[in-house]
Amino acid sequence: MPRGDQLRRQWRLLHILAARGGRAIPELAREVGSSARTVWRDLAVLQTSGFPLTSERDGRVIRYHLFEGARGTPPIPFTLPELMGLHLGRHLLVPLRGTLIGGSLHTALEKIAATLAPGAKTFLGQLEQEVSA
Repeated sequence: MPRGDQLRRQWRLLHILAARGGRAIPELAREVGSSARTVWRDLAVLQTSGFPLTSERDGRVIRYHLFEGARGTPPIPFTLPELMGLHLGRHLLVPLRGTLIGGSLHTALEKIAATLAPGAKTFLGQLEQEVSA
């Protein structure tokens, strides 16, 4: 199996595990299109790599998910100019559309755009007309 397949599957697992409620191994296997044994190995690799995975027993089923602190907004205090710079730099990431990380970058930048005041967005729109890469 090519290395990229494993990385894509693990990336997908991280996104699934970040959702509320957690997932059992058979559900994860169906969602990523692999065997339960492969999912077990992937979860072990992710946990060894430092991802905060946990499991909870739900009756007879064990559900896996990321620790609650791993979800939501990271505690990184961006300044307004940094947020504006990230928003402005989104055009540089257009070549990543449709790739493994393209969707995640897009949603992260949309969240940044949502934090900007309307005046800041107007300013950035004008700035985009003057700056190109």
